Amino acid sequence: MTHVLQAELYDVADVKEFGLDEADVAVVAIGADIEASILTTTLLLEAGVRRVITRATTWLNGTILQRVGAHDVICPEESSGEMLARSLRAPGITEHIELSSQIGINKLLAPDEWVGHTLDVLRLSAADPAFIALAIQRGDETIAAPAPEERIQDGDVLAVLCQESMLDEFPLVARRR
Repeated sequence: MTHVLQAELYDVADVKEFGLDEADVAVVAIGADIEASILTTTLLLEAGVRRVITRATTWLNGTILQRVGAHDVICPEESSGEMLARSLRAPGITEHIELSSQIGINKLLAPDEWVGHTLDVLRLSAADPAFIALAIQRGDETIAAPAPEERIQDGDVLAVLCQESMLDEFPLVARRR
């Protein structure tokens, strides 16, 4: 990021005066004032900013910002709430990438009770499609598409494909031997 600007914009001339019309990306991080967020996003888009990322505080605010033309709409409060809910359902998951509402990729540090067991025994191989280990990060080594006979070692970090409907069973995987 080469430039950061905090400003109140009232028309397209303001956007051009600050040179924002030539920016590759503009981030609108206004939270409390929904009207200002919508107006600022609109002005940046009208001035020709190539990519506008904006923050929404509610679902409706996000919908309006999308309809105005924002390229990306983020809702940090919603994302934090989803992450908290996921961590309560499956303790140990530190990151999640949603591929669809039914499936996602989860990152977790291998629990102590998994150490020494194979992916097959832990039901983390393609033989059981509810949970599939896609990669293991072992120190500086990355094991992509690990074999079912790969044994989990202390400190391993796993990327696991998981069906959302099975997430509640995720912590129990290690107990199914």
